[in-house]
Amino acid sequence: MPLSKKQETELVTRLELYFQSTLDHPSWKDWRTNIAPTCYRYREGEQWSKSELATLKKRHQPPIQNNQVSVTINRLVGQFVRQKYRIRYQGRNAGTDQLGAETLSDIMLFIRQQNGLEFEERDQVDEGFTSGFGVLEVGVEWNDLWESEISISCEDELDFFPDPESRRYDWNEDANFIARVKWTAIDEAAELYPKHKKALEALTGDADAGTQGETAEADDLRFRNFVDVKNRRVLLIEIEWKTFEKVNKVLVSTPQGPQVFDADTMTRADWTALEASGYEYRQADRVETKLHSAVFTRAILLEHKDLERKRYKWVPFFMYRRKNGSPYSLIWLGLSMQDAINKRESKSTHLLNNNRVLTEKNNIEDKTQFAEEMAKPDGIAEVRSIEKIKVDDHKDLGQIFYAMHLGGMKDFRSIVGVNPEALGEPSEMRSGVGVKAKVAMTDLVVAPVFDNTRRTRVCLAKTVLEFVQLYYTEGKIFSITDDLKKTRSVNLDAAQIGAIKQGIYDIVEEDAPDITSVRQEQWALLMQYIPQMVQLGPFWQKVMLRLSDLREKDDLIKEMESTQKPPPDLPRITVTAKLEELTAPERGAMWEIMGRPDIGQGIAQSGIPPASLVEIQAEQAREQGKMQADQMKALGATMKTRGDMAKMQMEMEAKRLEVGGKKQLMALDIAKKRLEVAKAGIDARNAANKPRGDGDGSSSDSR
Repeated sequence: MPLSKKQETELVTRLELYFQSTLDHPSWKDWRTNIAPTCYRYREGEQWSKSELATLKKRHQPPIQNNQVSVTINRLVGQFVRQKYRIRYQGRNAGTDQLGAETLSDIMLFIRQQNGLEFEERDQVDEGFTSGFGVLEVGVEWNDLWESEISISCEDELDFFPDPESRRYDWNEDANFIARVKWTAIDEAAELYPKHKKALEALTGDADAGTQGETAEADDLRFRNFVDVKNRRVLLIEIEWKTFEKVNKVLVSTPQGPQVFDADTMTRADWTALEASGYEYRQADRVETKLHSAVFTRAILLEHKDLERKRYKWVPFFMYRRKNGSPYSLIWLGLSMQDAINKRESKSTHLLNNNRVLTEKNNIEDKTQFAEEMAKPDGIAEVRSIEKIKVDDHKDLGQIFYAMHLGGMKDFRSIVGVNPEALGEPSEMRSGVGVKAKVAMTDLVVAPVFDNTRRTRVCLAKTVLEFVQLYYTEGKIFSITDDLKKTRSVNLDAAQIGAIKQGIYDIVEEDAPDITSVRQEQWALLMQYIPQMVQLGPFWQKVMLRLSDLREKDDLIKEMESTQKPPPDLPRITVTAKLEELTAPERGAMWEIMGRPDIGQGIAQSGIPPASLVEIQAEQAREQGKMQADQMKALGATMKTRGDMAKMQMEMEAKRLEVGGKKQLMALDIAKKRLEVAKAGIDARNAANKPRGDGDGSSSDSR
């Protein structure tokens, strides 16, 4: 509903007072003008003041900066980056809210991925580790299809002006307002708020801007917080603030259920009727808050809205806070020691590199040349009389300053809690176990700082929940990357949206190690737990798993419970049988069913067969013995027969050999006779062919 001109004037006056209260409050003013800028200067290497630099230059002393501030912040930020986590929503009512809780957890992971939340959070804690304070902004953006998307970004903490009376970490609990400023060009502001174009241009004293009456130059002091006349910029202040209303209710217990009535609207007759009804009732009151937002500049209300949500869209991170509400960091506590480190190191270097000369007047001809030669390791300085000159080399004093410098380094690290082992520097500790113990002590010292990051994440999750319930009104399909680095599609339908809007949820933050090494880490943890768990009973094994850091401990507990479930109850049956006729396992099982597992186990292990089987086995043994006897008799007869046959064969073989011999002799006789016959024939032929001679035995040729 549009406000009247009078209402606008009253509202902008009220908002200016809100803003001015923070601007002028000593706690936040000191942080904004002193603590935060100084910490940033030291981190960025501006650790000597202009007057100190001038003095050092006059002394020819080096402005050494041993920047322990930057090293410490980088170490803390690196430790934060290594912490992986996920935010999970858990339904207050396990049955009815479960669907919405699971969907919300997926939505939170999707929002985290879409906004690169790990980088925005890193920037936030980087600012917090430096100045003590950082801010994330949660908003809603509309794409070309007018679909809502939740955005999260890190904002400059120096632009924020919270309620200076707020002391709670979550400023939604006690802050009446939060303001954020932004320097904007007049032309850009006029485009954003065209209805107020003339009023905005009049702030810079433009002749054609309209008739605001006053010029910026004439009222420069009054405009100092809102207008940059030279650069034509205006300070736009965005503010969210709360209004309060006390509500009185009457809670009545009726047979139909509890009823709630407005106590302020009840008449005397209503009270009389309530008393006469006999129902139990009680009065209760509470303060209800409504959140509003506006954008304004000096005496000009540019925009005004009544918000449906109850939480500020800005989420804070505080490293530490003073009692007056002002933030501060560990770095702020160590700045004095950082100065001591720089000055003592600079002084010791200067003393060790320079000499002081005491001499009589006119003993040195050229002082400049003498000083240059004295500064050289191989310099040759000429004087008129060596007895009239004294050189002080400051070695002892330089060593004293250097020892104090080392002490300052140690003191600085004691203040900020980051020891050399945590920075990976060499130290007097040589044992690996000892180094781990000292690093663990460092983590213990800064543990409250990182615990505050968890508080910030819970605040962020609550704020995101409100934005999702307000702006996720249409179904959508989105993809997320789960713990196994697998893309998963989530379908957000009307039923899930309804469950999200109606449910009540708790925020659970779980540590989630980096997925690239999670299996190795889980394996190492499991190997560490198993030797201890096997010595315990099932109950304490589950307790140890539940308290462990294992990522899949819930699944492991479920599997353990499934393996440890007692066997199902046996059905009641009636069996009629002779025990002596059952097998050993059957008899053992019967005894166990009858409640005597000791007897059953012994019988089952004995292996004694049933009585009928024993009789059958005995009969089989008798038959087998008879058969073996018959077989032996038959074998004896067979052996006798085989002997006779062998004897017969031998006799036949002898006769055969005898006959063969005779045949050979007969063949020899025949051959002999043949030889004799052949010889006789030869002799006869020879005799017939013999020639007849003269008696003197000579022969002649008949030819």
